Amino acid sequence: MFWKHTDSNEQREETARVAGLDAFEQAIQSQAPYIQFTPDGIVTLVNDRFLDIVGYRRDEVLGQHHSTLCFPDDVKTHDYDALCVARREK
Repeated sequence: MFWKHTDSNEQREETARVAGLDAFEQAIQSQAPYIQFTPDGIVTLVNDRFLDIVGYRRDEVLGQHHSTLCFPDDVKTHDYDALCVARREK
C-alpha cells in the first residue's frame, strides 16, 4: 500500500542496466590506465597499466594522497589549491 509495486520486467531491466555498467567499468579498468580516489584524494584502487606508466609499485600508491603522484611544482600552484578546496567544499 505504501510502497510502489515494481513490475518484475522493470526489475529485470534495472538489473541488466546495472550489470552492463559493471561490465563497462571492468572493461575500462582492465584496458586503460586506471586509478581511483576517495573524495579526499586518497588512492583506493590502481591497475597495472597505470603503475607501468608512473613507475610506482602498488604498495607505494595505495593509501597515499594523490599529491604524491604529482610533480612538486604542480602541487604548489593556485590551480591545484583550488582543486583541493573545491573537493573539500562538496
